[in-house]
Amino acid sequence: YLLASGNDKSPEILDNLGEVCTTGKAFITNGIVNGVIAINSECGEIKADIRPSITGGYNGSIKGSGIKLGTLANSEKLDKCDIDVRYVCTYTDSTNYNGQFNSVISSFDYNRYTYAPISISGKITPKIITTQITSNDKNLAAELSFGLRKEDRNNKYNLSLNVDSINPHNLNL
Repeated sequence: YLLASGNDKSPEILDNLGEVCTTGKAFITNGIVNGVIAINSECGEIKADIRPSITGGYNGSIKGSGIKLGTLANSEKLDKCDIDVRYVCTYTDSTNYNGQFNSVISSFDYNRYTYAPISISGKITPKIITTQITSNDKNLAAELSFGLRKEDRNNKYNLSLNVDSINPHNLNL
């Protein structure tokens, strides 16, 4: 185990992965990362593709198939999830960056119900983070928006939820 904090025990979530197999290629040249990696474990498969962009930064994707969230988090209510994330990030240094991501959770199992589809998008800069989560499930049509503005003295938060329709009984809530 690689332990950044110096603890003698790995985080429990890593123990829950079970046997892990990693394949692919990654190259680091002059501080620039380029590669495709697949990680298979008893908790599902993740494929990551990271490419440098000509504008300075990265773009790529992360795809997860059959991710057993319940096993990872020790939760009986959580089950499997399939996700596809696309991202673009430009930067000049650690204090000047701009990232955007769009993802689709094609299925998410919670409490014996499969939610589908769920979209998540957002933007990240050194001072502002925004995220929007949209469920277009037949039993839950809702949108959750979150914003954070980092300021010198006090951070500003904005959270809004808009529920168009919900059927709690069919969601097993």
